[in-house]
Amino acid sequence: MDGSVPTTDLSGDLFSSGVNIIELLEKVSLIPSRAEGRRLVQQGGVKINGMKITHFDHMIQEMDFQDGILLIQKGKKVFHRVRIPGQN
Repeated sequence: MDGSVPTTDLSGDLFSSGVNIIELLEKVSLIPSRAEGRRLVQQGGVKINGMKITHFDHMIQEMDFQDGILLIQKGKKVFHRVRIPGQN
């Protein structure tokens, strides 16, 4: 799975004050609209590093990254890796 997971590199500065989960999903092109993102989160269709996100106001921060990497799961089959370059 490791090589086939799409990856987006984002600046660590972006996460120092936190990024809303909907904004992050939009930034990595996993959702077509904010409304779709809210629906997806409310229905339990989003996981970050294996943890289900249940509130669309959830903030993603640098501490959520493990070795500079954050794994987003949308539904059962769609995965996306967010990487902060230079942190691994």
